[in-house]
Amino acid sequence: MLNLICGLALPTTGSILVKGAALNGNRKEVGIVFQDYGLFPWLNVEHNVEFGMRLNGVAAAERKARTQDILAKVGLLAARKKYPHQLSGGMKQRVCIARVLANDSQYLLMDEPFGALDHQTRLLMQRFLLEVWREFGKTILFVTHQVEEALMLSERIFLMTSRPGMFVEEIEVDLPQPRDTTSQAFNDYRIHITTHLEKEVLKGFEEQAGWLE
Repeated sequence: MLNLICGLALPTTGSILVKGAALNGNRKEVGIVFQDYGLFPWLNVEHNVEFGMRLNGVAAAERKARTQDILAKVGLLAARKKYPHQLSGGMKQRVCIARVLANDSQYLLMDEPFGALDHQTRLLMQRFLLEVWREFGKTILFVTHQVEEALMLSERIFLMTSRPGMFVEEIEVDLPQPRDTTSQAFNDYRIHITTHLEKEVLKGFEEQAGWLE
């Protein structure tokens, strides 16, 4: 789904609309953050963030000013001369997010971006992402297999089936931020989503067992 939205794959049928208009061209309005970072190891933080702007022909002075501003906002200005191998997992993901923000993409697609992080860093990055959402006013489409993570971050959650993936339910999360993971309301959402996922896992297992027979 993310590949279709950002243009890495083409739909065999149907079309992708944003505000009623077909999403075509180079899709500058869409930026994607991958789980494996996708940073260029030979470029430092500053030049990684500038890369997309350079491709889009943004003047050097504007690139530098915008990069400095974004890095300051995501807490990486002091690390701007460091290379990816010198950064922690959380810092690498902040660079990836900064790169998308520097390109001024309105829509951020995130493919399990915190999946490889340890528990403590993951919590910090979840809080950081909420700060980015409030600060920059972007629309974020976040794919995750962690039920609690989805409930911590999302205003709306879309549940999908096992393969072939189809949307079966949209859930509006009517909880204030920051969210209390120990509340009864939070737990009610968690039970509902977990029950759905268990059914899909069992269905997928039964289908695989049938294929083996």
